[in-house]
Amino acid sequence: METSNKKRIIILSAIGILLTGLICLFAFRNVILCHIVDKRTTRAEQTYGLQIHYQELRMKGCNEVALQGLYIVPNQRDTLLTLQSVNVKLSFWELLKGEIEVRNVLMNGLAINFIKYDSIANYDFLFFKRQQEAEPQPVIESDYANRIDRILNLIYGFLPENGQLRQINITERKDSNFVAVNIPSFIIENNHFQSTIQIKEDTLPQQLWEATGELNRRDYTLKASVFAPEKRKISLPYITRRFGAEVTFDTLSYNMTKDKRASNQLLLKGKARVNGLDVFHKALSPE
Repeated sequence: METSNKKRIIILSAIGILLTGLICLFAFRNVILCHIVDKRTTRAEQTYGLQIHYQELRMKGCNEVALQGLYIVPNQRDTLLTLQSVNVKLSFWELLKGEIEVRNVLMNGLAINFIKYDSIANYDFLFFKRQQEAEPQPVIESDYANRIDRILNLIYGFLPENGQLRQINITERKDSNFVAVNIPSFIIENNHFQSTIQIKEDTLPQQLWEATGELNRRDYTLKASVFAPEKRKISLPYITRRFGAEVTFDTLSYNMTKDKRASNQLLLKGKARVNGLDVFHKALSPE
């Protein structure tokens, strides 16, 4: 009888401790989240010479993260990235297993600017080599198939099933030349997406592109097609300015699937297709 009571007390105590821990974890989830993020951003700032700040970061419930007012500025350079707000809803059960699986994304006001004047660019840090540690690291045999598989699982895990991304602006500027990409709305619904893309360049007339495709983590599938409305041709930006050539096409399609076979073999299948491709360059067609 006493042994039975002791077991019951131990079980109830363990349950009580577990519940108390879960309650404390839920109550202090925002403090823990900010501590982890601040630690990572501080390391990135010190490594790459950046200033990374945000106005607010918090969790809504158990599986939704909200971020507002993010900006990234390289030291003594122009602002690289700004973001007004983003809400990311994760799979609760996958989160319990320590894995990230994005279910829904709501993002507004993302601006990325790649700016270069003379030889100074605000993205130089992307090409800097990290300082090597003083002691040489031992050579470890790597299973590249497993490594690539983990990377692909992470990438596919970040592909949402549903989402709305609004006002995305990406600009590349070198001295007086520029290319600006504006995506007013990027809608993902049941793993399928569609979007209108506006392209501006100092050497080309303004263009309007249409993009459709599929992002399916269950089938490990990624499909995308880009074309211009009203059967117009798409002219690739940057090519004329950089190479003095003009490249146009009707439709560009791409798809990739991942297949895990026996004996830990990883198979990637990819296919690209271009319809109505035209290339003009003085070296190819002097006339």
